[in-house]
Amino acid sequence: PLVKEVRKVLDWFKNQGSPDVLFLSTVMLAGIGKVLKRELGIPVFGFLQGEDSFLDSLLPEYRKEAWKLLSVDVAQLDGCIAPSRYFGDFMSDRLGLEREKVRHHPNGITLAGFQPDQEPPPIPTIGYLARLCPLKGLDILVDAFLLLKEGGKFPELRLEVAGGMTAEDEPFVDEQRRKLRQAGLSDFSSIKPNIDRKEKLNFLRNLSVFSVPARYPEAFGLYVVEALAAGVPVVLP
Repeated sequence: PLVKEVRKVLDWFKNQGSPDVLFLSTVMLAGIGKVLKRELGIPVFGFLQGEDSFLDSLLPEYRKEAWKLLSVDVAQLDGCIAPSRYFGDFMSDRLGLEREKVRHHPNGITLAGFQPDQEPPPIPTIGYLARLCPLKGLDILVDAFLLLKEGGKFPELRLEVAGGMTAEDEPFVDEQRRKLRQAGLSDFSSIKPNIDRKEKLNFLRNLSVFSVPARYPEAFGLYVVEALAAGVPVVLP
């Protein structure tokens, strides 16, 4: 069913002019990439961006087939680019690629607006900035916060949470709000979905420590770089 759409992409390049090299935003597009490589006669590379968590979330009857199909397609590209050496080696093994075919180029951010404060915030605050979902371990951090407050050593401690939220994530986020409310900690916490860049910079500036206890080894974790750029210590698994 997708042959017609791939042909549209190929015709566009032939009409507009063939590039020197083509970079696919994710290796999930390797099926298109192998066709463009063959038809245009140019090098094609694919970025590795955490595809493993999606593929592993498929039903068992589809998961193995999906990995096999992707492995065959990726092998026909000129190589892959990983945001970390760890993830490059990890995906080399999962896709059956030679390590030499994977290059490493870490992600970066623009530092505009990042101005670390010279002094720590007056109120001790734990911060989380990532997608508000179970995979990122938001519930783990909420539970840890509850334990810290129960211990009584940090009476002023706050938990500030922000990040992307989809309709699929809402029940999970509501559950975390309910746990905080039932513990009587609504006044010591906040959850702010889908903040913009200006809000994000201000959010990070007011944290004492940052943590996203993700349940799986990530390809990179861009939020770590953002927290460090804001001068916030990071505690992660």
